[in-house]
Amino acid sequence: MTAEVRGNEKITFRVSSDESALITEKLSSTNIGKSEFIRRAVLGMPIHSATDHQMVAELKRLGALMKHQYPKNSNWLDHEKKDYWQLMTRLNDLARQLQENILKGQ
Repeated sequence: MTAEVRGNEKITFRVSSDESALITEKLSSTNIGKSEFIRRAVLGMPIHSATDHQMVAELKRLGALMKHQYPKNSNWLDHEKKDYWQLMTRLNDLARQLQENILKGQ
């Protein structure tokens, strides 16, 4: 696997204190560095929040918890079991779709 090569051109610019504070505020909700954040913003590339990554982890966790909570020796009706598994499958599908969307944008 080849690492992505970044250019070696360096660009510097000045911003006001308010602009700097705004950049820092917006940057705090992501998992990327300041240069990458500004590069993506200027070039119109997606900027995913850290919440997206946390949501994937939480959806996967909930799906795993549901799987372990399934009452194997219960008096559930067939349609209740089907509904349960559909919900668990949907959670896992949402986690996978969100993760794929995040990876496409990076």
